[in-house]
Amino acid sequence: GRMCPGRVLRRSSVARGTQVDIGGPSAEDVMEHIVRHMPQGLLNYSAIDIGANFGQFAIPLAAKGFHVYSFEPVQSTCAELKSRIRVAGVQTRVSVHCFGVAEKRETKHFGYVGVPVPPASFRMVDPHEADVTVVTTVQVAPITDVFRSEQVPP
Repeated sequence: GRMCPGRVLRRSSVARGTQVDIGGPSAEDVMEHIVRHMPQGLLNYSAIDIGANFGQFAIPLAAKGFHVYSFEPVQSTCAELKSRIRVAGVQTRVSVHCFGVAEKRETKHFGYVGVPVPPASFRMVDPHEADVTVVTTVQVAPITDVFRSEQVPP
């Protein structure tokens, strides 16, 4: 597959570098924006979804013809992601990786600082900092580990 040269489609930075506030638009609004700004003929391109959650971006992108590499570090969420991908019938177009992306292999703490305000989501936290609540621990690894061991589809 070909990655869009110089472009990464992800939640905080979508096509043409337009910034999207995750606390604002819905996943559907973000997907509509991505699709509206995609160059034509992107069949056989790949996308990377880091922090894939339940597949709000991976599933519609796969349905549009992308091969999606999804990374979700929370094990229970990753299991639900796999289930939703099967139900959507796009399992041949989505590679699910149940770990987070970081510079080196290690265990990280996920949680929040202070009082979570919806629609806040968990993030990596330092358990030694003040006012931190650790919710779970997750495994992280370099994204390059995946691309060294997995053949990128044509």
